Amino acid sequence: MRSVIFFRISPRLKKKFKTTLLLVLLLCGAWLGGRELSFLGGHWLQSGGGEISPYLLMDKAYRLLAVEKANCLGILLETMPVLATTADTQAMAGQKVQKSGLVESALSAVVDIDLQDPKSFLGSQLTIFKMVAAGNDLPSLTTLEGEVEEEEIMEEYIPELEEPTENPLPEPKLIKSDKPVVAIYNTHNAETYVPTDGKEKLEGKNGGIAKVAGRLAEALEAKGVKTVRSTTIHDYPSFPKSYGNSEKTVRAMLAGNPSIQIVIDVHRDAGLKSKETVKINGKDTAKIMLIVGSNARLEHSDWEKNKAFAEKVVKKMEQIYPGLSKGYRVQSGRYNQHLHPNAILIEVGSAKNSQEEAERAVTLFADVIIHVLADMQKEKL
Repeated sequence: MRSVIFFRISPRLKKKFKTTLLLVLLLCGAWLGGRELSFLGGHWLQSGGGEISPYLLMDKAYRLLAVEKANCLGILLETMPVLATTADTQAMAGQKVQKSGLVESALSAVVDIDLQDPKSFLGSQLTIFKMVAAGNDLPSLTTLEGEVEEEEIMEEYIPELEEPTENPLPEPKLIKSDKPVVAIYNTHNAETYVPTDGKEKLEGKNGGIAKVAGRLAEALEAKGVKTVRSTTIHDYPSFPKSYGNSEKTVRAMLAGNPSIQIVIDVHRDAGLKSKETVKINGKDTAKIMLIVGSNARLEHSDWEKNKAFAEKVVKKMEQIYPGLSKGYRVQSGRYNQHLHPNAILIEVGSAKNSQEEAERAVTLFADVIIHVLADMQKEKL
């Protein structure tokens, strides 16, 4: 009868998590097909009745050993240190023993895992793997006033797709002002577009999304709509403080420009499996999603005014450029929208879109904003 002793991993090894995890992936891939491995690292894993011989020396104190009939579970245990902990070998002696020399019942009593499925070991330590295995949608993470929390989607509206056409509405009669009526900024300045820049973020810089915001401002100005735009970087050096930083910017913009009627925070989406485009006027164009904040986490008593405004914008998009809009989504963050009833957050395409597709989208979106402003002026008459 074989017995097995499991110990917690030394703190020193935990610091080497990333390196060890890389080794895990490489070694599992190399030997799963025919050569099975166990490990020795930080503390001993002892398997009675089987000869243990050194296989690889790691930093003098960490070794990887070949063990008869063992498998890569040991390697996973090295990086997932709380899978099993016991020093009572006598209590384990009467338990069922696997060919690998691991005690199935003792191990499964600690965590819910399947010895034949390596993903279950990862799931026991990394919740995200459990969610993927169960087929659940991954949570959207949002950063809010210094905290990163799981984002709750409260409500979503997606318009029915129609065949895109050229702008069917005539140019609106807009009462022009010599004072700014639209404020534009980026909370996550580093966001950019992979096909254009080769990466998703340009840390510490104004990335592609800042250029998109600039193009929106230019398109509005060309139509006679005065704008004020901030290029202040809010997501560096501390990304978790992005919204707290941009809130200060919005407050300053509103205080210095009481004429502002619409506030727009320009973002782009991420995590999509493939890019989404719509052909408008014969050209591929990124789609736009609106995000509406709520009072689920922080005080925001008038959040439904933001929702009502977002509905107006989405409906106008569908009237003018069918297919451009992906609708709006109400989420549990606040996104600085408590500062103005007509504050919106737009996601212009995703990281998989090109810069050109995104800029084309906001050029069209500028037409939408002009129509919305004209409607707002009519309502006041």
